[in-house]
Amino acid sequence: MRLTIPRSHESVEGRIRFIDVSALDPTITDQIVERWGMWGATTPEGLRRMVRDGSHTLVRVEVA
Repeated sequence: MRLTIPRSHESVEGRIRFIDVSALDPTITDQIVERWGMWGATTPEGLRRMVRDGSHTLVRVEVA
């Protein structure tokens, strides 16, 4: 995948991985819940349920 840096014409190659609910450690879960707090994932269990049920997908982007 090619990622474009916002407000620039620069881009980098990267790859994506879909994150399974079992791979969510407490630190990452807390960060996501804090970021998404006003958009539906108000608790760690709510986040796990949304990912498990397929209403939301978590994707990790890694620069190659």
